[in-house]
Amino acid sequence: MPVHDVPARIGFDAKFAPRILHHDDRAKVVLICLEPGQGIPPHAEDNQGFFFVLEGEGVLASHEGEVPLSAGVLATVPFGATRGLRARDGRLVVLATAVAGCPG
Repeated sequence: MPVHDVPARIGFDAKFAPRILHHDDRAKVVLICLEPGQGIPPHAEDNQGFFFVLEGEGVLASHEGEVPLSAGVLATVPFGATRGLRARDGRLVVLATAVAGCPG
């Protein structure tokens, strides 16, 4: 069972580069570190998304419009729905999980 030191994995790049913490056929866990103004364009995915904000403020673009995010907030996006992220004035750190399906 792998254990990840998430704060040690936080890092920022001139171009967005996700830090993959876990990936298998059912789930993916990614650390998203965005500089001010950086973002991930809205896109549809064939999974359910969970976005837990560790640091900063940003915006989640979803099928329901834009939702403001701040540290401590958990946002969920249903299967197949559009999602995208953007940092506001400061850095944004988000732990994102994509779940393809749950048994039973």
